[in-house]
Amino acid sequence: MIFEVFKVNATKFTETPGKRTAFQIGKFIRKRYGSQGFKLLSNIYLQDEISVRSTVKERTKMTAEVAMAAVYPPEVAQQWDEGLGKVWQPVPYTAFPLREDYVSMTILLHDL
Repeated sequence: MIFEVFKVNATKFTETPGKRTAFQIGKFIRKRYGSQGFKLLSNIYLQDEISVRSTVKERTKMTAEVAMAAVYPPEVAQQWDEGLGKVWQPVPYTAFPLREDYVSMTILLHDL
């Protein structure tokens, strides 16, 4: 699981090196699950293809955004601006408080 592959000091994700790491994680996901790997992800962002989850912590929201920027760089048809829109597109995510996040809770309980 990607969570296990990239064990990083979580408090560092909001700093520049942390953002680089999050972007590298996104590139890893793209390579492994995109057209060069298992072919589970399309080259373009499709709403029904992926669901991105985060906690309510600001650092995890930022990490999700930066990682998805690498997973889904906009194709020409998805570009929405001459500047930022050529290199980034928004990918929605859902944030859950820990008490409602049964996926993270399962991981935490497993580590006990």
